[in-house]
Amino acid sequence: MSQLSAASIGSYPRTGEDKDQQRFPRALGHFERKEISAHALRDVEQSVAQEIIREQLDAGVDEVTDGLIKWPDPISRFTQHLSSTRSTGLGRYFDNNFYYRVPVITGKPKIGPAVSPIEFRFARDVSNKPVRAILTGPLTLALHVEAEAKAYTKLAARVEFFTDVIAQEVAGLAAENATIIQIDEPSLAAHPEHLSLVKSASARLAAVKGKSRLAIALYFGSPLPVVDALKDLPFDVWHIDLTLNRPETLAKLASAPKTVAVGLGVLDGRSSLLESADAVAASINGWLAERTGAVHYLSASCGLEFLPRKAASAKLQRLSDIRRQLTGIVAGTPRG
Repeated sequence: MSQLSAASIGSYPRTGEDKDQQRFPRALGHFERKEISAHALRDVEQSVAQEIIREQLDAGVDEVTDGLIKWPDPISRFTQHLSSTRSTGLGRYFDNNFYYRVPVITGKPKIGPAVSPIEFRFARDVSNKPVRAILTGPLTLALHVEAEAKAYTKLAARVEFFTDVIAQEVAGLAAENATIIQIDEPSLAAHPEHLSLVKSASARLAAVKGKSRLAIALYFGSPLPVVDALKDLPFDVWHIDLTLNRPETLAKLASAPKTVAVGLGVLDGRSSLLESADAVAASINGWLAERTGAVHYLSASCGLEFLPRKAASAKLQRLSDIRRQLTGIVAGTPRG
């Protein structure tokens, strides 16, 4: 038999339809106008994170995240504390209706302390199920940051620099005994020609992960061009977007080593449309039956911040429904 878990693998809506679920943007506005202290803002952030964790647990998933509450976006999260950088105009993040301030490297940035371990520690302490730590990958960061400083104008140099940044985060999370540290590399699906850069970067991340399991998440594009090459990367978990080319992608994933836990992104994290549990289960049950003795995850294709709060909760509940339907094929859930 195999093991199957339902997992939340990224962001979660910070706000909702209820008035109390609007408190985070209100508090952020008060802070930006210097009407409340950083300590008061942190109290609100933590209360929202705790609420979001509880909502994920109530939906029945086996692994949660902190909702990435403190992330202004996947890029600025890891550049806003760097020296020798400035923000410019807005850039669109892939093909989403989502924009970020494009950072520009103007000199040799100094890397400050890791920013993830504190939030991870809080989430771990308020959750009775494993918390998945999320980091943006070096390639995705490098492709979304510009450089005026000559030393960083080449993509490879920026990837190397951001590997240093993310390696520090990985090491900090490993020291906190994070069970799974997920590296989000949507840019690899969009730019498979940069696979060699990801291979080099991931080796350095794996070297500092300690006992943590290292995951890679591919989404916002078809994973087909890179699935076969994932076996050459040092990741313990693969999370694959199955909303595009599902039959073809599953066929390629059939040869994944059974030592690798495969995450199946079976629900569209960018659409409020709630998929049929029966249809999703039918689309993957044959593949799961052939993967006996392996560990698998069910997830949305990506983080859920693109959805209304109620739709995000419904997606996670649907993952639990699908997992229950597949209990004849799989048994138990992976530890951690």
